[in-house]
Amino acid sequence: MTSSLRQKVQPGKFQKKLKTKKILITGSRDASPQMIKKAEKIASWCMKKSYYIICGDASGIDTAVIRTASSKKYKFITVCGAKGYQKVMTPYGENWFTIGSYPERDAIMAFWCDMCFAIWNGRSNGTRITFTDSKNYGRPTVVFDYRKKKVITYRAVEGRLVTSEAS
Repeated sequence: MTSSLRQKVQPGKFQKKLKTKKILITGSRDASPQMIKKAEKIASWCMKKSYYIICGDASGIDTAVIRTASSKKYKFITVCGAKGYQKVMTPYGENWFTIGSYPERDAIMAFWCDMCFAIWNGRSNGTRITFTDSKNYGRPTVVFDYRKKKVITYRAVEGRLVTSEAS
């Protein structure tokens, strides 16, 4: 992360107070019903564990996460927008945006998180950028690749990136 970007990273009010894991759930706008169900399942799991959820503000996976959290009035969520506004917001948690670009917003979300789940259609550049940033920051990252029908897990072990795959 560049020093100028690092200066822009200011965690939200809820994130500053919590001593829990911050989970980034990211994914494709063009999401199948199976992908939406996976997003809802991961969001529900996060809420059950009282983890803090971070997500973007796009249609598809982001909206599924926001709706799942909103249905339970879950307040430990930050929805992140870019270019000075948000497309979708949470009524219960925190809405945040950067005036920068979407790739900058994605880098910030990846930097904030302790772990990333990416639900990817295999084509979305935004999702790929986000999970790549996450793994490059050394965050455990799980990618559900629906085009190749496999799950890829990245984690840092003794300063090295270790990758495992499952179908």
